[in-house]
Amino acid sequence: MKVELDKYQNIIDELKADVFAISYLGAIDRNLLTLMAKNIEERNQDVPPTATKKLFKVFIELAQNIALYSLEKSPSTDSSLSGEGIIILKEFSDYFQIYTGNLAAKENVLLLQEKIEKINSLSHDKLREYKRLMRKNKSTDVGRGNIGLIQVALISGNPIKYKILQIDSDKYFTIISSRIDKNT
Repeated sequence: MKVELDKYQNIIDELKADVFAISYLGAIDRNLLTLMAKNIEERNQDVPPTATKKLFKVFIELAQNIALYSLEKSPSTDSSLSGEGIIILKEFSDYFQIYTGNLAAKENVLLLQEKIEKINSLSHDKLREYKRLMRKNKSTDVGRGNIGLIQVALISGNPIKYKILQIDSDKYFTIISSRIDKNT
């Protein structure tokens, strides 16, 4: 990552603590997503198929958040720019925990925080309504019209966890986490 790693190395070390199945730090592009998704699928053949599908879908949604919304960008293999960040997948006996982190601008962090708080406050049925509403009100503004985080909450059936850490006056490191139960 372009920003000095030592400013948030302790965050990365904390996320990597314990047992993890996958860990990646760098640019998130289509080729990487394909490779990591295949790895998830292959590694979890002993997990119920429903849980593996949920894990795969949540992984893709959270990784796409980095690709689209990270403040740091790198050239991709297809000449576009891909966001940079970290993805960590931890496996426990009865659930998976996916963590993603990336740099974000102050204005996007405030929108992210509001959105996650709203998502976590809604029941499953209300989340489905909110998703339909957001689809109707598509917006091209970053962080305003996307439904990815709503999808994460609906798919996982668990609240989205997040942590926002200020790097400097304009930049924040955001961590988004989702739990996927194996026996769903």
